[in-house]
Amino acid sequence: MTLMRTILISRIHADPISALSCFFPKLDLKIFRFKPLKITVLTFGCALISLSAQDAPSEQKTVSDQDIVSQWLHTERLIASEATQWQEENTHLSQLLSLYQKELSLLQEELSKAGKNASLIDTEAEELKSKITASEEARRALISYLNQLRPRVTSLISRFPEPLQDQLLDQSAILAKKVTNTNADSAFRSIVRVLQDAESFNRGFVIEQQEITLGDTNYHANVMYFGLSRAYFLAGEKAGIALPGQNGWTFTERNELADELEKAFAIQAKETPSAYFSVPLQNVSK
Repeated sequence: MTLMRTILISRIHADPISALSCFFPKLDLKIFRFKPLKITVLTFGCALISLSAQDAPSEQKTVSDQDIVSQWLHTERLIASEATQWQEENTHLSQLLSLYQKELSLLQEELSKAGKNASLIDTEAEELKSKITASEEARRALISYLNQLRPRVTSLISRFPEPLQDQLLDQSAILAKKVTNTNADSAFRSIVRVLQDAESFNRGFVIEQQEITLGDTNYHANVMYFGLSRAYFLAGEKAGIALPGQNGWTFTERNELADELEKAFAIQAKETPSAYFSVPLQNVSK
């Protein structure tokens, strides 16, 4: 037995790979790359085992040469596994480091842009403040102008014929109040509405039934308005003409117009076929 261990130790010193083939005949030993330090340790370990075997009886041996080689191979596998795992972790850390560097670069770029845009933002803010100030000044000027225009429009409404005044009751109520910042918009729209409705009324013929005053007596009359310039009426056997004035419309009796006006109202009511009728368009001095 001692002779065989001596031979094994000699073979390990001479050719470690060939010595391993004695224990693992089917093992592909090309995958192993032994370093001199590791072989020396293995040789030294084998030598110690050989010396121990010479001093003690063979039946007291507890660790065989094959176990030592197996442990050594297991250790090599652990070293290789640790090396592989470390390489993977190193690669992962390198990727994370690269990602963090890119994020840092992007952050620095955004901060740089923010610094450059700060002055631009200040400039835009100043321009916006200037626009707001100009808008407030323009609104104050508009309110002042509307307050100057309001009494003129109110006076104009009072000279409109009664049907048009009834049509503009809401606008009259709005324009009766002083124009302020809170009602400037509604006052402006009311003035525009008054002018639009007046223009529309002035372009057509409007027939209305309303109360008129002749002298001291009120009559229920049919009135035909020729725009805002004049009107003609029939109130029973009475007929006449109406003209606008400073205090509203004035109705004047002109009974000689009764026949023509009866014809005009009958045509307008589609009671007779269309035909010409004659009414004066100028005032006649008496």
